[in-house]
Amino acid sequence: TTGWYGNNCICKDLCRNETECDMQIRADVEAFIRFGFDSWKLDGCGNENDLAAFDKYLRHSTTKPIMVENCNWGREQYDPDPSLPPRQGCPFNFYRSSGDIQISYASMLSNLASVERYRARNMSIPGCWSYPDMLQIGIRNHFTGEIVLTTPETRSHFGAWCIVSSPLFLGHDVNDVEVTDFIWTIITNREALEVNQAYAGDSGGVYEISPSFVEVEYEHLAGLDSIPGTRSTSRKLGNIDTGAAMFPSYQYLSKPLFGNGRVAVLLLNSSTETTELSAVFSDIPGVSCNPCKIRNIWQHKDEGEYHNSWSVMVEGRDAAFIVVE
Repeated sequence: TTGWYGNNCICKDLCRNETECDMQIRADVEAFIRFGFDSWKLDGCGNENDLAAFDKYLRHSTTKPIMVENCNWGREQYDPDPSLPPRQGCPFNFYRSSGDIQISYASMLSNLASVERYRARNMSIPGCWSYPDMLQIGIRNHFTGEIVLTTPETRSHFGAWCIVSSPLFLGHDVNDVEVTDFIWTIITNREALEVNQAYAGDSGGVYEISPSFVEVEYEHLAGLDSIPGTRSTSRKLGNIDTGAAMFPSYQYLSKPLFGNGRVAVLLLNSSTETTELSAVFSDIPGVSCNPCKIRNIWQHKDEGEYHNSWSVMVEGRDAAFIVVE
C-alpha cells in the first residue's frame, strides 16, 4: 500500500480557523482519493486536527478501506473518546500513545510505558489500537552504519510490541539484505505474531515491575519524566540531547489469549547482566492453572509442566516470551 503523510512537520497545514481547516481537509481528501492512496497518517504539527471531519469526507468519497493513523503524540485532547459512537469517538484505526521513538533501548522502554494509561482504561481495542510508534529493529546508525539494537534488544522490542497489541510497522531498509537476515527469524515468528493479533478483552501490559532500577543511556529521549516509574538526567553532546534514564531492572507483561485460560507472558530484563526471572502463576492475571504448561515462543518448543512458577535465565536486555496454560 501507499500512504499520505498529512499535517506533517515539513509542510505544515497552517489553516487559521475552522472554515479554512474544513476547506483544506476536504481538498486533501479529494487529492488523496484522486491519487489512489490506501492509508493516511495525520501528524500533529499543523492545524488539520479534526479527525472526525477527515473520516466524514473519506466515507462520502470512497467505499475503499482506508487505514488511518492518528499521530498526535499521545496528547490527551486527541485521544479516543469511548463515550461517543465509534465514528466520532475513534475515527481512525490506531493512535500514537507517545512522542517519536528513537533508535535506542531506552527510547523503546519509554514508549512502551506510554500505552499503559490506555490499556488501564480499556481504550486499546480492535479497530482503535494504541500505538507506541514504529519498530526500530534493524535500523543502522546514520554515522557508523552499524545496526543499533542488538539481537537481545531486538527480541525485547518486538516481543514487547506484540504483547501490548501494538500495530507492527517495520522501519528498516527492506533492501538491506544483511539487516533482513539479522531480524528475519524474529519478525517472522508466527507464535509472537499470533499473540499480537489475539484479543480476549485486554490489550496486554505490565503486571509486575522490579523494586530496583537500572540506568540506561539515551539520545533524544523527550518527555521521559512524564512516564510513571522512570526518571532521567540530561546533558548536551554538541547538538544532541543525551543522558541517562532509570528504568525497572525487570518488568513482567501479560496478555490473555483465547482458549482454556491461555495467557502470554513477557519477562523483560532491562539490566545488562544475565538474570533469573520467574513467572509466578498466582501473580499472572487470568492464570488459574497449577500445574501449568509452558510454551516457549522464541524457541518454538514446549518447556513442560511446572508447579507454582517457571524460572529462566535471561540475558541482559533480552526477554523470555512464553504462553502459560
